[in-house]
Amino acid sequence: MERAIDPPATTAARPLRSLASAARLAVGAGFAVAAVYNTVNGIADYTAYHDFAADSWLPGYAEAWANLVVPVLPMALVLLVLFEVTVAALVLASGREVRLGLAAATVFVLVLVPANLETVANIPLAAILIALTLPRHEWSLWKWVRATLRPQGG
Repeated sequence: MERAIDPPATTAARPLRSLASAARLAVGAGFAVAAVYNTVNGIADYTAYHDFAADSWLPGYAEAWANLVVPVLPMALVLLVLFEVTVAALVLASGREVRLGLAAATVFVLVLVPANLETVANIPLAAILIALTLPRHEWSLWKWVRATLRPQGG
């Protein structure tokens, strides 16, 4: 199937594309760093996550956290880290994978909003993540690294 060619980017669109690329790189790196943080913190003291939602402003959220997550916290932390690594890899890919990663990230940050007052900052983050789904993401960090490491002239 033949692929449509995009018209050349206008001068005004170039900064938006580079801003979107930088923001996407930051989101991917942020989820990768979160995975490392949750791995180290979870190994050091997984009980630190017990009271994560204790100050929830949404009725039932703290109870759901205490009854559904806390009893299986070590496994939940493993799943959290795997999720964060997967989101980071998808966001740093290209095409549809980026949109899938951004959608997963958006749902994730919005689910955390009722946990406590600190997570209310996730609302503008979700808006940014949604906005990042609009541009086409043709470049991939993985392809760039592979092309950079490939020997030249051979």
